[in-house]
Amino acid sequence: MNRSQWILLLSVVTGIFWYIGTTVNVYSNVLLGGIFEFFWLFMIAAVFVLPVVSIIFWAKEKFRFRSLYPLAIIINTAVLVFLFVFHKN
Repeated sequence: MNRSQWILLLSVVTGIFWYIGTTVNVYSNVLLGGIFEFFWLFMIAAVFVLPVVSIIFWAKEKFRFRSLYPLAIIINTAVLVFLFVFHKN
């Protein structure tokens, strides 16, 4: 896998993690709650760092639209919008 595929995969995993974390009571199951707590700090960083990294690498490719970086940026933006707009405490 090349770098753009890794960034896209991390973006999808981050999106799935936050979707599950906000829609499912992860603490009802001890194992799922432990896994969520273990990866929580990394996913907080990933949700803010991955869009910046995607833009930097996309700029290095001279903003080619055939790259996977725009898709990763869209996924990361959707995750951020989901977290800040639609998430209810």
